[in-house]
Amino acid sequence: MKQSFILILIALIILSCQSNLTSDKHASVCGISIDGTIYSENDFDIIDLPDRNNRLELNHSYFNIGVSYLNDRLFIHDSQDSKFETIVVTDGILQAIDNGEFGGGLQFIPFDSEKDSEEIFKGNISYIFRLSGKIYAFAGGGHIVENTKGWLLEIHENSNGYSVSKLLELESRPMAMMLFNEKIYVAGHNQFLIISGSKVETKFNCEFWSSLYPNSVAVAHQSQVFVGLRGGYVSIDLLRNKIVFHKKREAVYE
Repeated sequence: MKQSFILILIALIILSCQSNLTSDKHASVCGISIDGTIYSENDFDIIDLPDRNNRLELNHSYFNIGVSYLNDRLFIHDSQDSKFETIVVTDGILQAIDNGEFGGGLQFIPFDSEKDSEEIFKGNISYIFRLSGKIYAFAGGGHIVENTKGWLLEIHENSNGYSVSKLLELESRPMAMMLFNEKIYVAGHNQFLIISGSKVETKFNCEFWSSLYPNSVAVAHQSQVFVGLRGGYVSIDLLRNKIVFHKKREAVYE
């Protein structure tokens, strides 16, 4: 009984956050408060997209830079965990698990404490979220320094419980995402994608950030996106197909 009460309390907290994950017209973030240092754009220098040598330097940066777009303003800050890891369903919670090279999965945890949890997908799940009345998840993983393929999954509720189908295979493991105008903006290990429905609408090859670990995506509007990285962040102009790298000053070890 006590376990069921705790699960229901957790579910209510999750629901209050999930209501802010998407909007028809604007992206939003659950928990507007931003922990850590907030930086000015003047703390960054615009540089050429990093080559292999520059990537190695940036990989040793003191700074993991995160980005958020709130109230028509870009916030540049210390990276913080923004993964969507749980979804409340009718009779329980769907829990995403991503343990990197040690594996992961998608579990159903029932509210009824007399019922056992059930693994409905085996493999790392980095994000689980609702979009257009459906439940989706990103799968893919392995060692953090290696690129592996990923998948966009759809989770189905049926009479026997829950099942998973693979909608879209991705060339690059999903590492950060944001929902905006019913579309999914994804920063992969070495790619940036915009997914509409179950199709890739826009794709940028971003080998230059392959060792800089994308950690956050912020959408200003349909044509401008920001991605937080180790050692800086990038701005992406979708109309001009242009990517600009903003490097944090004093971002590497002496």
